[in-house]
Amino acid sequence: MQLKSERLLFKKYSEDDLSIYQSLMMNENVVKYISGRAPTFDATKKRFEYIVNLNAQHALFGFYAVLEKTKLQAIGLAKFVRMDENEAEIGYALSPEYWRKGYGNEITKALINCSKNSTNLKRLIAVIDPENEASFQLLLKNNFLFSHSLQEQDGKISHAFTLSI
Repeated sequence: MQLKSERLLFKKYSEDDLSIYQSLMMNENVVKYISGRAPTFDATKKRFEYIVNLNAQHALFGFYAVLEKTKLQAIGLAKFVRMDENEAEIGYALSPEYWRKGYGNEITKALINCSKNSTNLKRLIAVIDPENEASFQLLLKNNFLFSHSLQEQDGKISHAFTLSI
């Protein structure tokens, strides 16, 4: 199945995409609400190796480079990771020049539609920083409901939202 939307294509990360991933994840503005600070070059390389290995395990689930269809330029990433037989976690990150243009909503809708049409999942989960108002509003707009708070290993609090599908 080809994961796509009106303006976007989704391409599973492969070994050749390390620089695309690093340029996104080493941007302080992008990771402000993800980890709080940009990781090192070596840390992003190690995480990317994990992502490529995860991507090889399933045809649909994994991490995707998100490309604008008209320019075939990477504008962000999408996360679609199966947690168990009933649940998958979704998420996204965008380069700042693509914020507030509806791309986050378009990515979220594409992942929801894919979940409904191509899987036997019963639920999606999205985890956000409670201070990320844009992502909070996006989840509410897409009928996600607050589920619970999580304490990360570094002590940071996140909020989990779920959507029954």
